[in-house]
Amino acid sequence: TLVFNNNLRRQNAVGNLGSIGVGVGEFSVTGTLNTYFENLDILQDVIQNTPRGFDIRVKDDKGKVMLFSAPRNKYTSGAPTVPGKNQDVPLEVGFQSLLEKTGLYTFQIQRFHITQ
Repeated sequence: TLVFNNNLRRQNAVGNLGSIGVGVGEFSVTGTLNTYFENLDILQDVIQNTPRGFDIRVKDDKGKVMLFSAPRNKYTSGAPTVPGKNQDVPLEVGFQSLLEKTGLYTFQIQRFHITQ
């Protein structure tokens, strides 16, 4: 899941019935990443508070591709769920996207069209 928040707010003024503008706040991205618990890498990142990035690529049958990129994320929660013996172990982690080190962006969405 992804949750985007621009932190917009009303700007009021004395003598005006409605708002006179919209104030722009800090852009934030939070969400939940569901994955299979294959090894200790992501769990160690959660425990040690290590920022990591991820990319998600979605493609349709007509060659249209969307790439969702979060270059630096802080995991805020997560623990593997053991459903039972001889079953896959899922891992659900909460995250908050951080401004990447060069300060250019927090989250990026790109669209492509791949032709064969």
